[in-house]
Amino acid sequence: VNGEKMSKSKGTSVTARKYLDHLDPMYLRYYYACKINGNLHDVDLNLEDFTQRVNSDLVGKVVNIASRTAKFINNAGGILSTEVADKDLWQKFVDASEPIAAHFEARDFSKAMREIMALADAANEYIATQEPWKLAKQVGSEAQTQAVCTLGINMFRALLTYLKPVLPALTADAEAFLGEKV
Repeated sequence: VNGEKMSKSKGTSVTARKYLDHLDPMYLRYYYACKINGNLHDVDLNLEDFTQRVNSDLVGKVVNIASRTAKFINNAGGILSTEVADKDLWQKFVDASEPIAAHFEARDFSKAMREIMALADAANEYIATQEPWKLAKQVGSEAQTQAVCTLGINMFRALLTYLKPVLPALTADAEAFLGEKV
Protein backbone atom coordinates (compact mmCIF):
# COMPACT_ATOMS: atom_id res chain seq x y z
CA VAL A 1 0.00 0.00 0.00
CA ASN A 2 1.46 3.35 -1.09
CA GLY A 3 4.77 1.68 -1.95
CA GLU A 4 5.22 -0.06 1.41
CA LYS A 5 4.84 -3.72 2.27
CA MET A 6 1.56 -4.46 3.97
CA SER A 7 1.98 -4.46 7.73
CA LYS A 8 -0.58 -4.24 10.54
CA SER A 9 1.95 -2.67 12.91
CA LYS A 10 2.88 0.06 10.40
CA GLY A 11 -0.75 0.60 9.49
CA THR A 12 -0.12 -0.15 5.82
CA SER A 13 -2.55 -3.03 5.47
CA VAL A 14 -6.04 -2.84 4.12
CA THR A 15 -8.32 -5.75 4.86
CA ALA A 16 -11.16 -6.60 2.55
CA ARG A 17 -13.63 -5.85 5.34
CA LYS A 18 -12.08 -2.45 6.07
CA TYR A 19 -12.22 -1.57 2.38
CA LEU A 20 -15.84 -2.73 2.01
CA ASP A 21 -16.88 -0.72 5.05
CA HIS A 22 -15.92 2.46 3.21
CA LEU A 23 -15.88 1.92 -0.56
CA ASP A 24 -17.65 0.08 -3.34
CA PRO A 25 -15.71 -3.01 -4.52
CA MET A 26 -16.14 -2.00 -8.17
CA TYR A 27 -13.59 0.77 -7.70
CA LEU A 28 -10.93 -1.64 -6.52
CA ARG A 29 -11.81 -4.08 -9.33
CA TYR A 30 -11.29 -1.28 -11.85
CA TYR A 31 -8.05 -0.08 -10.24
CA TYR A 32 -6.54 -3.56 -10.23
CA ALA A 33 -7.70 -4.18 -13.81
CA CYS A 34 -5.74 -1.08 -14.80
CA LYS A 35 -2.63 -2.55 -13.17
CA ILE A 36 -2.77 -6.24 -14.17
CA ASN A 37 -0.89 -7.00 -17.38
CA GLY A 38 -0.81 -10.78 -17.60
CA ASN A 39 2.51 -11.14 -15.78
CA LEU A 40 2.90 -12.16 -12.16
CA HIS A 41 3.91 -9.21 -10.03
CA ASP A 42 2.85 -7.39 -6.91
CA VAL A 43 0.40 -4.57 -7.35
CA ASP A 44 0.80 -1.46 -5.23
CA LEU A 45 -2.42 0.09 -3.95
CA ASN A 46 -1.42 3.73 -4.20
CA LEU A 47 -4.35 5.53 -2.61
CA GLU A 48 -3.74 8.82 -4.42
CA ASP A 49 -3.50 7.08 -7.79
CA PHE A 50 -6.55 4.97 -6.90
CA THR A 51 -8.66 8.05 -6.13
CA GLN A 52 -7.48 9.95 -9.18
CA ARG A 53 -8.01 7.02 -11.56
CA VAL A 54 -11.50 6.20 -10.32
CA ASN A 55 -12.61 9.84 -10.33
CA SER A 56 -11.01 10.64 -13.67
CA ASP A 57 -11.82 7.48 -15.62
CA LEU A 58 -15.09 6.17 -14.28
CA VAL A 59 -16.77 9.39 -13.20
CA GLY A 60 -15.08 12.02 -15.35
CA LYS A 61 -15.00 10.01 -18.55
CA VAL A 62 -17.47 7.13 -18.71
CA VAL A 63 -20.40 8.30 -16.57
CA ASN A 64 -19.87 11.85 -17.84
CA ILE A 65 -20.86 10.75 -21.35
CA ALA A 66 -24.33 9.72 -20.22
CA SER A 67 -24.77 12.75 -17.99
CA ARG A 68 -23.90 15.11 -20.86
CA THR A 69 -26.29 13.53 -23.38
CA ALA A 70 -29.19 11.72 -21.70
CA LYS A 71 -31.18 14.82 -20.77
CA PHE A 72 -31.34 15.88 -24.42
CA ILE A 73 -32.68 12.45 -25.40
CA ASN A 74 -35.25 12.79 -22.61
CA ASN A 75 -36.19 16.20 -24.04
CA ALA A 76 -36.77 14.44 -27.38
CA GLY A 77 -39.34 12.18 -25.72
CA GLY A 78 -36.80 9.47 -24.95
CA ILE A 79 -36.54 8.64 -28.66
CA LEU A 80 -33.13 7.89 -30.13
CA SER A 81 -32.23 9.15 -33.58
CA THR A 82 -32.11 6.74 -36.50
CA GLU A 83 -29.18 8.75 -37.91
CA VAL A 84 -25.56 8.03 -37.01
CA ALA A 85 -24.07 11.46 -36.43
CA ASP A 86 -20.44 10.38 -37.00
CA LYS A 87 -20.11 7.04 -38.78
CA ASP A 88 -16.30 6.97 -38.56
CA LEU A 89 -16.31 7.50 -34.80
CA TRP A 90 -18.98 4.86 -34.29
CA GLN A 91 -16.99 2.42 -36.47
CA LYS A 92 -13.99 3.02 -34.20
CA PHE A 93 -16.09 1.82 -31.25
CA VAL A 94 -17.33 -1.22 -33.18
CA ASP A 95 -13.84 -2.14 -34.41
CA ALA A 96 -12.43 -1.99 -30.87
CA SER A 97 -14.36 -5.06 -29.74
CA GLU A 98 -11.93 -7.67 -31.07
CA PRO A 99 -8.71 -6.09 -29.74
CA ILE A 100 -10.33 -5.48 -26.34
CA ALA A 101 -11.59 -9.08 -26.22
CA ALA A 102 -8.09 -10.31 -27.13
CA HIS A 103 -6.60 -8.32 -24.24
CA PHE A 104 -9.14 -9.85 -21.85
CA GLU A 105 -8.38 -13.34 -23.20
CA ALA A 106 -4.65 -12.75 -22.67
CA ARG A 107 -5.44 -11.48 -19.15
CA ASP A 108 -3.79 -8.20 -20.07
CA PHE A 109 -6.50 -6.18 -18.38
CA SER A 110 -4.41 -3.01 -18.27
CA LYS A 111 -4.26 -2.88 -22.09
CA ALA A 112 -8.01 -3.46 -22.29
CA MET A 113 -8.64 -0.63 -19.82
CA ARG A 114 -6.31 1.70 -21.75
CA GLU A 115 -8.14 0.99 -25.02
CA ILE A 116 -11.53 1.46 -23.36
CA MET A 117 -10.49 4.76 -21.78
CA ALA A 118 -9.07 5.95 -25.12
CA LEU A 119 -12.54 5.36 -26.56
CA ALA A 120 -14.07 7.25 -23.64
CA ASP A 121 -11.71 10.13 -24.39
CA ALA A 122 -12.80 10.10 -28.04
CA ALA A 123 -16.46 10.12 -27.01
CA ASN A 124 -15.98 13.02 -24.62
CA GLU A 125 -13.99 14.96 -27.20
CA TYR A 126 -16.77 14.45 -29.74
CA ILE A 127 -19.44 15.61 -27.31
CA ALA A 128 -17.37 18.64 -26.29
CA THR A 129 -16.83 19.54 -29.95
CA GLN A 130 -20.51 19.13 -30.87
CA GLU A 131 -21.73 21.05 -27.78
CA PRO A 132 -25.25 19.61 -27.63
CA TRP A 133 -26.10 22.05 -24.80
CA LYS A 134 -25.64 24.87 -27.32
CA LEU A 135 -27.25 23.00 -30.22
CA ALA A 136 -30.37 22.40 -28.14
CA LYS A 137 -30.87 26.17 -27.80
CA GLN A 138 -30.81 26.74 -31.57
CA VAL A 139 -34.16 26.71 -33.32
CA GLY A 140 -34.33 23.99 -35.97
CA SER A 141 -31.41 21.93 -34.62
CA GLU A 142 -33.51 19.40 -32.74
CA ALA A 143 -32.68 16.52 -35.11
CA GLN A 144 -28.95 17.30 -35.00
CA THR A 145 -29.01 17.51 -31.20
CA GLN A 146 -30.86 14.22 -31.04
CA ALA A 147 -28.37 12.54 -33.43
CA VAL A 148 -25.33 13.82 -31.51
CA CYS A 149 -26.76 12.70 -28.19
CA THR A 150 -27.88 9.34 -29.60
CA LEU A 151 -24.30 8.69 -30.66
CA GLY A 152 -23.19 9.72 -27.16
CA ILE A 153 -25.60 7.28 -25.52
CA ASN A 154 -24.56 4.51 -27.91
CA MET A 155 -20.88 5.15 -27.19
CA PHE A 156 -21.67 5.01 -23.45
CA ARG A 157 -23.46 1.70 -24.01
CA ALA A 158 -20.49 0.30 -25.97
CA LEU A 159 -18.03 1.36 -23.26
CA LEU A 160 -20.09 -0.39 -20.61
CA THR A 161 -20.27 -3.51 -22.76
CA TYR A 162 -16.46 -3.52 -22.80
CA LEU A 163 -16.23 -2.78 -19.07
CA LYS A 164 -18.81 -5.40 -18.05
CA PRO A 165 -16.28 -8.14 -17.16
CA VAL A 166 -14.60 -5.78 -14.69
CA LEU A 167 -17.54 -3.62 -13.58
CA PRO A 168 -20.68 -5.77 -13.58
CA ALA A 169 -22.42 -3.62 -10.94
CA LEU A 170 -21.84 -0.38 -12.86
CA THR A 171 -23.05 -2.09 -16.01
CA ALA A 172 -26.19 -3.31 -14.21
CA ASP A 173 -26.89 0.26 -13.08
CA ALA A 174 -26.39 1.47 -16.65
CA GLU A 175 -28.70 -1.25 -17.96
CA ALA A 176 -31.41 0.00 -15.61
CA PHE A 177 -30.73 3.57 -16.75
CA LEU A 178 -30.85 2.60 -20.44
CA GLY A 179 -33.74 0.17 -20.02
CA GLU A 180 -31.87 -2.64 -21.77
CA LYS A 181 -29.05 -5.13 -21.35
CA VAL A 182 -25.60 -4.18 -22.61
